[in-house]
Amino acid sequence: RETMATRRRYSYSVEHAHVKKQQDDMKKHTFTMWVNAKLKIGGFQPVKELFSGLSDGIKLMQLMNVLTGQSIPKHTKICQVRPQRLDNVSLALGMVRKAGIDLRFVHNNFIVDMNGKMILALIWAIIRKRSLELVDYAEEEETGAEDEKNETNGESKSSGKSKENSRTSSPARNHYRGEKGLLEWVRHSIRNIKPKISLNNFSSDWNDGRALCYLVHRYKKAALDLSLITTDAKKNCELGLAAAERVFKVPRLVGVEELSQDVPDEASVLTYVATFYEVIKTNGRSLIDSKSSLQSANSDLRIDEEGETVVVLPPREDRRERGTRQARGSSRLAEELEKIRKERDDCCDKEADCQKEVRALKAEIEDLKKKYQDALKRIAELQTKTELLSDRESKSVEQVRVLKDELRMKASEMIAIRKLMAEKENTVQESLNRLAEEKQKAVRASQATREHGKIYQDEIKAMRVKHLEEIEKMKKELLERESANAVKEKIQKLLEEIRALREAKESLI
Repeated sequence: RETMATRRRYSYSVEHAHVKKQQDDMKKHTFTMWVNAKLKIGGFQPVKELFSGLSDGIKLMQLMNVLTGQSIPKHTKICQVRPQRLDNVSLALGMVRKAGIDLRFVHNNFIVDMNGKMILALIWAIIRKRSLELVDYAEEEETGAEDEKNETNGESKSSGKSKENSRTSSPARNHYRGEKGLLEWVRHSIRNIKPKISLNNFSSDWNDGRALCYLVHRYKKAALDLSLITTDAKKNCELGLAAAERVFKVPRLVGVEELSQDVPDEASVLTYVATFYEVIKTNGRSLIDSKSSLQSANSDLRIDEEGETVVVLPPREDRRERGTRQARGSSRLAEELEKIRKERDDCCDKEADCQKEVRALKAEIEDLKKKYQDALKRIAELQTKTELLSDRESKSVEQVRVLKDELRMKASEMIAIRKLMAEKENTVQESLNRLAEEKQKAVRASQATREHGKIYQDEIKAMRVKHLEEIEKMKKELLERESANAVKEKIQKLLEEIRALREAKESLI
């Protein structure tokens, strides 16, 4: 059971990671197309890759210029070092903050380092502020303009005028904004188209392509035939995207494969539908082919039975009412002209002050430019120095590592030498102890030999005296008995014995 549970968890995690990867790729593609569509409006070059294209901050400044009308500040056009990119991105983020977009989660390092998660979050925040928050849908007005059941083809213009006046005067029952307003707008736009579909989100409810086809058909019936809708989700998505691009000039922000997947990215679908809403609200009044929404009392348009031809009708008003309106309008214009003159005089005074301030600011800007250029040069020098120092540091670290290895080897050798020296000292001490013992023995032996030598000397002296006495006796005897030769032989023998005794004495000494 545990193995099965772990397998299920693993398979779920793998599937979830795959779906998340598909949604992230779809989001990146959609946001790239949305940014390029906005840049195209301003006449700027598109980005090839979103993360690297925004890393220097220039395209982000151009995007905010198109969306908000802010002037692009002076910046570095060709960024060669990282500090220049950081400065450009800081200027671009300043424009984003000036537009009222919260950027507490984004830092300029994230954009320069091409952090995909942070860049997508930044673009999504811009889209929410500049597209989704502008969605303002009132249910009563939309239903009054769309309700075809309450009107017939034979109604007169006067009845249309009374109905239109009653609709515009009635307050809206429900008022929606943002994502909720966009969803309610789509629901009410396609609610009378059959077969009906339920829309509860901007993700899985759009993957079959029917909602998009219904939306295009609602605002231009001739653009898309509902009989072409099949059970093939990819064909339906292609049909709706192609019709929206061809008729309403809605840029294809999402792809067919991305939109028809099981769980499309919600932010991507929201971005596309919000773009469709903007096109309909800005240019769609001359494109919408619903008779009830155009045939009103104050309307200047009339549509034929096919829903294609638009005829301009002159308004029918009373001349007296028009004269009174013109008189009131002229008096109001005079008052407004007087106000405008006063404001013009005030503006002239303010303009003179502003020109002085501008001159002072220009001087400060020039000083700041010089300081900035000096700072850039200093930064470049510091970068080169830091690179050299880092190289030296790496080399010194390598040398230190080699020296440490050598020191470790030397230390091990010193330890071995100390061990050998200790062993040698022990052996030397032992030999010294032995020598001291042998010396003591030799001293004792020498003392003993000295004593024996004294004894031998005494004996030798006694023997010498004795031999001398004997020699004297023998001399006397020889002299008396033998001749001189015999006496000499005996003397020589005695001398040899004396030499032998001397040698024995010397050996003893």
